[in-house]
Amino acid sequence: MKRYTIKTNTGYIVENLKSEDNQFSGEAINQLAKYENMVEIILQEQKELQEKIDNLKNPDSNKVHWRVKELMGKKLTNKGILLALKYHGIEVEE
Repeated sequence: MKRYTIKTNTGYIVENLKSEDNQFSGEAINQLAKYENMVEIILQEQKELQEKIDNLKNPDSNKVHWRVKELMGKKLTNKGILLALKYHGIEVEE
C-alpha cells in the first residue's frame, strides 16, 4: 500500500499538499475522501440491509428465508470492517 502520511514524534504529517484559499488538495486528501466515502457507504448499507431483513422476515413462519441469511452475512461483514476501524482508533459514527 502506498502511504500518504509520514509518522513523526507528535503524530502524522503529509507532504506535497497544494493550498489555495486555505483549502488543501493532493493525493493524500483524495485518499482520505475515498476512505470517508467508503465508510459512509458501509453505514448507509447497514441501514438498508436491516430494512430488507425486516421486510423478508415472516412473523407467521419459523423458517428463515435464504435471502435473510445472505443479508445477515453481509451485515456481519460490514460490522467487522467498522469494528476493525474502531479498534485502530478511527472514529466511525454508527
